[in-house]
Amino acid sequence: MSANVQQRSKFIEWAAAAGLFIMSLSLRPGIVSIGPLIHSIQAEFHLRHAQGASLTAIPDICMGLFAIFVPWIARRFGSDRVVLFSLALLGVALLARALAGSTASLLLSTLFVGMGVAISGPLIGGWIKSHFADRAAFFMGIYAAGLGIGATMAAVGSEYLAQLQGDWRFAAGIWSAVCVLAIVSWRRLSAAYPATASGAHAVQREAGQSPLRSGRAWLIAAYFGISQFICYACFAWVGESSREMQINGLSSGVNLGLFAAMIALSSFASGFLTQHTQDRRGWLAAAAVLSMAGAAMLWLWPGVSGAVPVIAIALGQGTCFALAMTLPLDNTRNHREASSWSAFMLFIGYLVAALGPFAFGFLRDKTGTFNASWGLLVAASLALLVLTPLLKSRLKSN
Repeated sequence: MSANVQQRSKFIEWAAAAGLFIMSLSLRPGIVSIGPLIHSIQAEFHLRHAQGASLTAIPDICMGLFAIFVPWIARRFGSDRVVLFSLALLGVALLARALAGSTASLLLSTLFVGMGVAISGPLIGGWIKSHFADRAAFFMGIYAAGLGIGATMAAVGSEYLAQLQGDWRFAAGIWSAVCVLAIVSWRRLSAAYPATASGAHAVQREAGQSPLRSGRAWLIAAYFGISQFICYACFAWVGESSREMQINGLSSGVNLGLFAAMIALSSFASGFLTQHTQDRRGWLAAAAVLSMAGAAMLWLWPGVSGAVPVIAIALGQGTCFALAMTLPLDNTRNHREASSWSAFMLFIGYLVAALGPFAFGFLRDKTGTFNASWGLLVAASLALLVLTPLLKSRLKSN
C-alpha cells in the first residue's frame, strides 16, 4: 500500500473516530445533568432521596430493558435510522422534562430521555465490530471518552447555568442542543460507514452463540452491571454527598464534573493503551482496586483526602466501562454476534446499575448520612475484583 493511500486511510479512520466522539457527547447529559440539580428538583417536587434517585435510575432501567429488543428493531428498520430516531427522541424529551409541571410529567419525560439514550447504545458495539474490528478497543475508548466528556459538560455546566438563571429548568433543557450536533454527526458517519445489509437468512447464519446459553456472556454482563451500579450511584449522588459531607472545598457540580472528566480521561487512555492487548485482566483488576480505595476513603475518612477519592473512583470506573464494553467484542466472531452479546450485557448490566442510585439514596434516608452508602460501593468494588480473573478473552484479535 502506497504512503498516500495509507495516509488517506488513516485520515478517514480519524474522521470516523471524531464523528463517533461527537455523536456520543449527547448520550449522558440527560442523565448526569440531574446530579447538580437534584437538590432544587427535590425541593420543588418534594422528593425524598430514594425518590430523587429515580431520575437517574429510570434511564438505567430503560438502557437495560430496551437493549434486548434493539437488535431486532435495528434489523426491522435499519440500525442507522434507529440511531437517528433515538437522538431526535432524546432531544425532544430533554426539552419536555425541562418544562415538567408535575412529578408525573417529570418522571414520564425522564422515561423518554431513558429511551432515547437506551436505543443507541447496543448498536454502537456492533457498528464498531463491523467497520473497525481490528481497532475495537481504540474506537470503544473514543466512544466512552465522548460519553465522559458529555457527562463532564453536563455536570459543570448545569450547576453554572442553574446559578446564572436562578432556576434548574434551563440548565436541564439546554442539552437538547447537543442532540442536534449528534444528529448531524451521525448522518455523516452512517453515510460514510453504512450498516451492513443482510437478509433474514444471513442474520441466522451469522448469529453465532446465543448469549442466553453462554456462561461467559452472563459473566461479562454481571461484571458490567456491578461496575455500572457503582458508576451510576456516583453520577446520581457524588455531587449531593460531597456538598453534605463537605469532602473538599469544591462545589457539588464541580465534584461531579471532576468525576465525569476523570471517567472520560481514563476511558480514552485505557482504550488506547490496551488496543493491542489480548488479556485486559490486569487493567480491570487495577480499576477495581482504585474504585475500592476511593470509596473506602469516603466511607471511613470523608473530608480528609480532598478530591483524591473522587478521582480514584472515576479513574477506576472509566477504565471498567471502556474495557467492559470491549469484552463482548473480544469474545464473539462477527458483528451480529457482537451486537447480540452487547445488547445482552447492557440488558442485564443496566438493570443491575439502576439499583445503584436507589440503594445509595435508600441508605442515606435510613442512616441519615452518606457514609454507609459509600461502604456499599466498597463491597461492590470488591465483587469486581473477585470476578476479574475470570474475564480472559477466548478469541484472538480479529
